[in-house]
Amino acid sequence: MKLTKQPPKYLYLGIGVNQLEEITKNGLTQVEGKEIYLFEDREDAFQEGKKTNVPTTVLGINALKMYDDGYTFYVDDDMWTTTEVPNQHLWRTSVGKGERFRQGDVYIEDPFEEVMFRYDIKTKKRYRKFYGEKESKEEIKHDNRLYYDTLMTGFEITENEYLKGKERDEF
Repeated sequence: MKLTKQPPKYLYLGIGVNQLEEITKNGLTQVEGKEIYLFEDREDAFQEGKKTNVPTTVLGINALKMYDDGYTFYVDDDMWTTTEVPNQHLWRTSVGKGERFRQGDVYIEDPFEEVMFRYDIKTKKRYRKFYGEKESKEEIKHDNRLYYDTLMTGFEITENEYLKGKERDEF
């Protein structure tokens, strides 16, 4: 039985990487009457997103803030749903390690360190690109500290965002 209920502070949404730019820019609304499925566990969201058969990433949702702003959430057997998620309540979660890297090329960013990384699935090599610079020609080793920190605290970006790059902040 579906119940209207106050959600936990955060919920997670698994999406295809091909939708990342559009959703983070415009938010998400139900399509063809289908509700948006959200999960309390990041891994459950990732597994649900994989059903699209494209490389998958996970977005975080400030669910409790949305609820406080008047949005309605439903729960049925630990499955949370809603009809829309405005972009201001979304954030890109960290990539971590694991299955995402078996799905395709991965692009990640750490704005604090002003760095991006690219993982090439064909060659299984990693490359670094600092803001305002070109991509490194040399492979970055998997145990590089900055790469590891970006995996754990940065977030996934699109190939276009990586290729476009960013300018370095001047203090």
